[in-house]
Order: sequence, then C-alpha cells, then structure tokens
Amino acid sequence: MSFFSRWGYLVTVFFLVAAFLAGGVGVAYHLTRESTSVLLFLFWGILCAGFGRKLDRPEKPSALFGIRIEYWGYGFIVLAVIDAILNWNNITRDWFASA
Repeated sequence: MSFFSRWGYLVTVFFLVAAFLAGGVGVAYHLTRESTSVLLFLFWGILCAGFGRKLDRPEKPSALFGIRIEYWGYGFIVLAVIDAILNWNNITRDWFASA
C-alpha cells in the first residue's frame, strides 16, 4: 500500500492552509481555542471535500492511506460538528460576543 496516490498529499497541505486560516480568524476575532479548533476542522474539511471532487477522476483516484480526499473532507466536517457539540458552552460565548 502506498502512502498517497496522485493528489493524496494535498490533505496535509490543506491542513497547513486551514491552520493558518483558523488561527488568523481566531486572533482577529479573539476566539477561544475551542472555537478555533472547530474552524480548523471546518476549513480543512471544506478544502479537502471541494478539491477532492474537482481533482479526482474515476480511473485515477487521489487517496491518502487508501482513503479518497473527498472522504477525508467529509470526515473532518463531521469532526467539526462533533467538536462544536462537545464544546458548545465555550463556543456560544465567542460567537455571541463577536456578532
């Protein structure tokens, strides 16, 4: 089994992009770590799902550890929802204060 195929390495590149985006938004709006982690998973998931759908071809799938990029994105979006539900008390203060 190979580590990645075709564009599979972009999952790790998208993590770096999402980390900078979430960190920047967190600093700009003075968000807590819990809110920033939800944003990280959301940005990461949206990047992976969006580019996974555009870059993938049925005959040549792009994968990391055998999982397609698009499915990584959906998984990260689900993790963002779970993270938001578990940290709801801390997150609501941030979003109502910044609105």
